[in-house]
Amino acid sequence: MHSAVIGSAPWTPRRLSPLAWWRADLGVTLASGAVAGWGDQGGGGVHLTQGTPAIRPTYIASGARKGQPCIETTSAGQMLTAASITLPREIAIWIVTGTISTAGYAFTHRVGSNRTHYLYLPGAAAFNVTNAADSLYFARYSSWTYANRGLLGIYDGTNVDVFSNNVNANGISIGAPFASVDLTGTIGLFCSPDGVNPTVGQIYEAAIFPAAQLTSTTARQRLRDYEFARYG
Repeated sequence: MHSAVIGSAPWTPRRLSPLAWWRADLGVTLASGAVAGWGDQGGGGVHLTQGTPAIRPTYIASGARKGQPCIETTSAGQMLTAASITLPREIAIWIVTGTISTAGYAFTHRVGSNRTHYLYLPGAAAFNVTNAADSLYFARYSSWTYANRGLLGIYDGTNVDVFSNNVNANGISIGAPFASVDLTGTIGLFCSPDGVNPTVGQIYEAAIFPAAQLTSTTARQRLRDYEFARYG
């Protein structure tokens, strides 16, 4: 059992120096009840927006997971994006979901016509990494359920791993490892920025980290403990 330190700040994913971090009770801008913006709480300035009212997601003030708020798409094609975002090749992507009713992209980083990193769920959920030739190198978490889960995908430059509850899914990998390179593109949440393969569902929280921050079991467990405490 861990003892509390009096006066210490609660642990959050910001302790892991995220490249971007979004939480549905922080930094959400509403327009007529729909989400026009979702501010980055990680300090990197990766603010998600949607300027077209018809494809703005909905804000849920008290969701099914411990009454925490979430962002929800109610129809295919609703999404939030952030353009001209540079990410290193070696990253970890973490996402906390509620009910998911349509399989598709929950997170993408799209450079030109190539989706360099993406999480696809539910069902046979997968974290995928591709190269400039769109060759695929991926790991799959095949027993993903449709609701109330957190998924963490890590690409460290050599391997792709997917964790659920800090347990490695031991998925499938094809292709070859890719060299370290920074890539600039557009982030899409709920749907690829080109409108392909939308996810209809709920996201409570999401973050992008340097891969090195989550290669240790201890760091992943801190993230898992935080997730469980907030969302069950």
